[in-house]
Amino acid sequence: MLTPDALTALMASHTPHAVLDVRERGAYERGHIFRTTSLPRRQLEVRVPTLITAPATPIALVDADGTLAPLAAATLGAMGYRDVRALDGGVAAWRSAGRRVVQGLNVPSKVFGERALHEWRTPQITPQDLMARIERRDDMVIVDSRTFEEYHRGCIPGSISVPGGELVLRIGELIKRPETTIVVHCGGRTRSYIGAESLRRMRLPNPIVALENGTMGWELAGLTLERGATRTAPEPGDRSRAQATATAARVASEDRVRALRADDVRDLWEQRRERNVYLVDVRSADEYESGHVAGAIWAPGGQAVQATDDYFAVRDASYVFMCDGSGRSIMTAAWFTRMGVPDVAVLAGGVPAWQDAGGLIDNGQPETPPFGWQAARAATRYRKPGDLGGAVVIDVGMSDEYARGHVPGAAWICRSRLESHIATAAPDRARAIVMTCGDGVGATLASTEWLATHLHDPDLRVLDGSWHMPAAKRDPRAEFVAAHIPRAAFFDIDAIADHTTPLPHMLPTPAAFEDAVGALGVATGDRVVVYDTRGVVSAARVWWTFRAFGHDAVAVLDGGLGKWKADGRPLESGDAKPMRRAFRAGRRPELVRDLISMRDNVTTRREQVLDARSAGRFAGTEPEPRAGLRGGHIPGSQNLPSDTLLRPDGTLLPAAELRRRFEGAGIDFARPVTTTCGSGVTASVLALGLHLVGHPHVAVYDGSWSEWGGRTDTPVES
Repeated sequence: MLTPDALTALMASHTPHAVLDVRERGAYERGHIFRTTSLPRRQLEVRVPTLITAPATPIALVDADGTLAPLAAATLGAMGYRDVRALDGGVAAWRSAGRRVVQGLNVPSKVFGERALHEWRTPQITPQDLMARIERRDDMVIVDSRTFEEYHRGCIPGSISVPGGELVLRIGELIKRPETTIVVHCGGRTRSYIGAESLRRMRLPNPIVALENGTMGWELAGLTLERGATRTAPEPGDRSRAQATATAARVASEDRVRALRADDVRDLWEQRRERNVYLVDVRSADEYESGHVAGAIWAPGGQAVQATDDYFAVRDASYVFMCDGSGRSIMTAAWFTRMGVPDVAVLAGGVPAWQDAGGLIDNGQPETPPFGWQAARAATRYRKPGDLGGAVVIDVGMSDEYARGHVPGAAWICRSRLESHIATAAPDRARAIVMTCGDGVGATLASTEWLATHLHDPDLRVLDGSWHMPAAKRDPRAEFVAAHIPRAAFFDIDAIADHTTPLPHMLPTPAAFEDAVGALGVATGDRVVVYDTRGVVSAARVWWTFRAFGHDAVAVLDGGLGKWKADGRPLESGDAKPMRRAFRAGRRPELVRDLISMRDNVTTRREQVLDARSAGRFAGTEPEPRAGLRGGHIPGSQNLPSDTLLRPDGTLLPAAELRRRFEGAGIDFARPVTTTCGSGVTASVLALGLHLVGHPHVAVYDGSWSEWGGRTDTPVES
């Protein structure tokens, strides 16, 4: 255990160390010890290997009162960390000893930003003055130095998204005259000042100012933000790159930023178990994913400076920044040097130089499983959705996800507090306990909020599964190219199909599915979120297809692209160019029905058949949209049009209401169900709904009415 005095001494020393606050982030924000890293206990197994590379590093753990840190210490000990101690009594003891705490997030960076403002006297402009200039149409360029996602949610009217780490590289594409004023803004203060000072170091003739208090100050002044903006700076040309390189060279000389050769960086990285080393790629996400130095983390320059305590836990580690050359890496390294970080360097020549030297290159985002994952997975027994046999269900996911939807009857416990709360939630030790979580994929439906938050998760793939009836005369691929969710790829239902039959979009072979899905950038271990342009329609078919081939880590975006747009979330245009990955398909025959099994069921009636077509098509009073099909339905089947499961905004009804709709259609939840429709698309909507309400035995008739109604030897009722 550490006393407050001992922790103070450790933090004041030059010994490389880490101080981790293992409370939840909200508690940390309300009051924490300065220069500690927020790392909730539930995230230890995932994040610590990257945050602390050397197992001998002294680690101090902080909690509220001394009860949580010892549990976290045991986890870190199992992970191989040899010098782990907890602050005796936690933050409460720290306060009792007369020590101060600070409030908020990323406080070290904010403190540095305020210092930069006063030391370098960054010129500022008030919201009122800027609004007056906008109304006068003064000659100026307004740039938002935050992430694109933050910019898109709300920015100063007319501003252009240029994340802080890209400013020096791209500003030349936005200004053509030396008298044009450049206004830099963020959400508050820090990134505005850092961005403005980065531009001032270019020695441009242009006036450069930071917006006082950013978008927060703008709204406090009674002014209105622009929502949903998508403007970005053009790709840098040769002149902009030369200007950025010259600026970086001068800054490196002024701030004494060291450049390491590829061999030196390789040697340093090989020592990471003995000393803490961070390889930091400051380029854009797309650049990073297209190829980065193996072991490098992604921290775009502006964000790395803004959130140093989130990205890095050991201040006295060795930092090596890298980009495609030197410009962005040197500018980021210079800021770290000015922040007082003692061991900072850049990779000379950037990623191309590393590759030329034979260095290992990785693609995509890192996919290292959490510590202990394989052992835990092997030792765990699994339950399928449905009747859990009286087990106690405990949800250990995020609380907000639990609030949006969870397994019926499940109790929520923060995973960090599982040991202290499980006895209350499950007092009967004889009852089975089923653990679940609400990560948006395991729950089958992903909200737009969840997807926006997790869009850049390394193991998440987003697919546009839009499809339209031929009579609609709409081209879903062209619509995808025009606008789609960032990082999405297009899943063509008609192309990823069995082309040996005239029936529409029948399931392909496992080998064909493996090849097609791998080409979309989906790997075997990835989580998949599927959406479409109509809410929840053809996306459900893609969801069912993945499950039919043994991939259960798939969810449907509730409300689809329409809900995403309505929420003001960002879009991309252009065709996707995913990197091929290895996908392995299995077979789940229990989820698929063919003509033979459907013929047999007409006689046995072992399974209930639920038809998703309109009431008129089911009854045979409306013509079928496909030529050559008879009217009517499979004998003994029930009818529930798939659109009756959706709200007007395209989202699915709540689970309780879904169940009432199924029961109203005559479905007995004690018996298996096979769903059918015109061609297996909206039948998947019914299958999705039944899955959501916990029905364990649901299949889809793949050929549906296109097969049954197109034959002359199948019985029909009307």
